[in-house]
Amino acid sequence: MLKFDGNKKYNVAWINKVEEYFEIYDINDDDERLRHTSMKMEGEAYNLYMWWKKLTHSISWRKFKDAFFKIFQGVKEEEFFSALIKLRQKGSVDEYTQEWETLVTRVPGLSKSCLI
Repeated sequence: MLKFDGNKKYNVAWINKVEEYFEIYDINDDDERLRHTSMKMEGEAYNLYMWWKKLTHSISWRKFKDAFFKIFQGVKEEEFFSALIKLRQKGSVDEYTQEWETLVTRVPGLSKSCLI
């Protein structure tokens, strides 16, 4: 698992890799997931994680992911579909495609016709 330093450009890819890591190594316990995750954070990301951990009394992987996206992207995971359908091209095709791919990876279960 790669380290994450808080760079918002890579937050979705990083959290996807973290979840893939959990799947490969069969890590299902929330406490264990958070321990592994925190060890792969550094700089701003780790500092924010420690602050969040102190403020949060009931820690779960789901709550962590929601907080992670809110901090590093300004979007809760359940709001990704809404952001996806509102997405409009403002810059280059490559920039639009990258933003679309980033959002679509956070909305599981979309049909092929919906993706088109």
